[in-house]
Amino acid sequence: MVRKVGRRDGEVVAAVTLIFPEEENAHVAVIDITVHPERRRQGIGTAVLRALLPEVVARGGEVVQGEQITAGGAGEEWATALGFRVSNEVVLQRLRFVDVDPTSWDRPAPAGYHLRRWVGAAPDDLVASYAVARGAIHDAPRGDSALSVRSGRSTACAPPRPRHWTRTSRNGSSSPCTTRPARSSA
Repeated sequence: MVRKVGRRDGEVVAAVTLIFPEEENAHVAVIDITVHPERRRQGIGTAVLRALLPEVVARGGEVVQGEQITAGGAGEEWATALGFRVSNEVVLQRLRFVDVDPTSWDRPAPAGYHLRRWVGAAPDDLVASYAVARGAIHDAPRGDSALSVRSGRSTACAPPRPRHWTRTSRNGSSSPCTTRPARSSA
């Protein structure tokens, strides 16, 4: 993971996190660019992205994937204008437990399930089943996200978050992610 800041006239105006997955996702760079609200719509995010592309390409990146884009927000407009496209959407839900009758949760555990508590390291008899359950998280649909997970393996990236965007080149292919002009048909 690489963290950087963007400065203008000595002032920090943007924060960036770049994640370079390994192995099967080495062609993807997961990026999060945040521009200070008072400095948005001044080309800062675009300049930061443009400055990062050589590093992405140098590391073998072909696709830039952004995450946590709010539907209908300024980030979505920016990403769309740059050629990103939605590749996966996730719905986040919130429960204000103070507004819910807790007796509605009183249900018996399904057959074969039970709750165990411990302090410190997990008991040895639970480690293998926990690893299987944790790996099952990666079965979640990913839309046409550029990140992939082979069965039984996890990625170096966190699981998908609210919205994923994949940058495609101007000729319509999903790789490589560069600023080169579209190919001529002549």
